[in-house]
Amino acid sequence: MADPLTMLHDVIIKGQLPVIEGDEFVFGHTRFNKNTPTAFKNLTSGAHYTLQALYVCYINRDAQRSVYVVNARADNTEALSMTDRKELISYLDGKITNSQSIVFLGAPIAALPMSTAISQPAVSAGVAVDSGDHGDEQHSTQIPTMQDSMDVDRDYTSEYDTPFKSTYIAEIQMNAELQAQKDAAAMRLLSVPSIPDENYSIKESEKQFMEEIVNKRKARDMEKSQFILTDEPVTKRILQREKATHDRSSILTGQSSYIDILDKFNQFKKEEKKPHQQQQQQQQPHQQQRMNGEHGSNNNNNNNNNNNNNNNNISSSQAAKNHLHEISNLTSRTPIIIVPSSLTAAISLFNAQDFFQNSLYVPSMDKKNQLSEQNKTKPTFIKFDRIGTPTITYEVYDNVKLLKPEDWMRVAAVFVQGEAWQFKDWKWTNPVDILSNVKGFFLKMDDMTLPDTVKSWDVKVIHLSKLKRHLDHTGQLDFWKAFDEFILTRKPYLNH
Repeated sequence: MADPLTMLHDVIIKGQLPVIEGDEFVFGHTRFNKNTPTAFKNLTSGAHYTLQALYVCYINRDAQRSVYVVNARADNTEALSMTDRKELISYLDGKITNSQSIVFLGAPIAALPMSTAISQPAVSAGVAVDSGDHGDEQHSTQIPTMQDSMDVDRDYTSEYDTPFKSTYIAEIQMNAELQAQKDAAAMRLLSVPSIPDENYSIKESEKQFMEEIVNKRKARDMEKSQFILTDEPVTKRILQREKATHDRSSILTGQSSYIDILDKFNQFKKEEKKPHQQQQQQQQPHQQQRMNGEHGSNNNNNNNNNNNNNNNNISSSQAAKNHLHEISNLTSRTPIIIVPSSLTAAISLFNAQDFFQNSLYVPSMDKKNQLSEQNKTKPTFIKFDRIGTPTITYEVYDNVKLLKPEDWMRVAAVFVQGEAWQFKDWKWTNPVDILSNVKGFFLKMDDMTLPDTVKSWDVKVIHLSKLKRHLDHTGQLDFWKAFDEFILTRKPYLNH
């Protein structure tokens, strides 16, 4: 039976989808309104689903139930139940050939010939009208030939201008003669050669295509395309109804004047400097009196100060000589970096080389576990070459007891933990003295609180992120920048 469900099934089996024109589904020369009831019914209510409902269900066959229901509501159609949806998809995909949900409506109707004009009542009744004259007692139905059904020259446009009326046309019972006519008509359609447009040619490039358009316009004395010429009067009428309130010049015109803006700025700067100048004027008399009062006492103490200065100069010159002597006796000028020995510290001997050399931060415990899996033990110290520099080597220690007395001249940096006991066995006992001879650093993670002791010490804080490893390179650059500045100013005798 040629109803919408059967036609939809046949199209989908061929791997295609029906053509939709407005509110109608087109199956060849047959059209159905989207709200046409089909042979597929709801097993619960007994109502027949519309063609639109079946189509929306099938195109959402891979979607979840909730998504399908939302799409069905958006298309203003009914959503199939879960059981009916599964049954319909199986039927349309060809997995099953029949279902208890498929109940065809009405009696079969013979297909009407496409070239025969039949009144609407006859179509609704499902009877084909015979053109011959018969008596009152003799009536017959005329089955159209396949030649009439395959009439390709007929204009069907007028047929679809009338309001839609649901009509079911039964399939023609195909015998051998009709099948032969169908095949012959199909061969005639396929044998008609397509006549290409002589003026049409495939363009080699977009530039060539545009040049041909320009040449055609010049040949027709057209400076603009037909589309622009058609649009110009419409645009002109729109502009005539509009009223321009501003243009590019008037939009810059305001009620405020900014001619004296520079004068106001200079006046503001003068008023800003007045409190500072008044404070200096008030302090000058007091400073003069204090200088006059101290002038006499300074004269009395000049002799003592001269003697002390002479003694200080002698001692400082002697210290400078001793320092130069120690530098000349150095057997190695490799800078030394001291890191904490605790595994709870942010940096240790386990992960120091990865950070200093490869700009990659790995937690100390993770690095320790890696060495344990490789059956490797912790080294007493590490030596690495700095990448990007001409063969400069650095040494890293976490135990100052391994240093010789002459090695203290090479200690250039220390990573502090914030506790004074870290400096046990050092050459200098006071953290202030230590950090004046060695550059201090503190490696702070973003989830760590800076200790109060570190805030009071002269150390450089290196900030790292616990999760964002791409920021490790920035922290490494901050370290080497501060380290190089300290070497150049305080210990230039070391390799740098």
